[in-house]
Amino acid sequence: MFYVYVNKRKQRVLITRERIADPSWRLAGVHRSADSAKRHARFIADARDYVLEWDILASASASSTPRGGGSRRRQEG
Repeated sequence: MFYVYVNKRKQRVLITRERIADPSWRLAGVHRSADSAKRHARFIADARDYVLEWDILASASASSTPRGGGSRRRQEG
């Protein structure tokens, strides 16, 4: 799950996989995919002119397998 939080005092939007207990961060949405969390967070950040930050997107994108089965090598023999 991907969580989108908003901090009005710091004027920031955060995308994370962790639940945040800090009361200054308000939960704005929960998403199953990183793409939908990004769209939601960007919408909020653009509408309010807030900074968008994340701690999961680089690792989530890097771990996805490219189309076509990844990096398999053909064995010749």
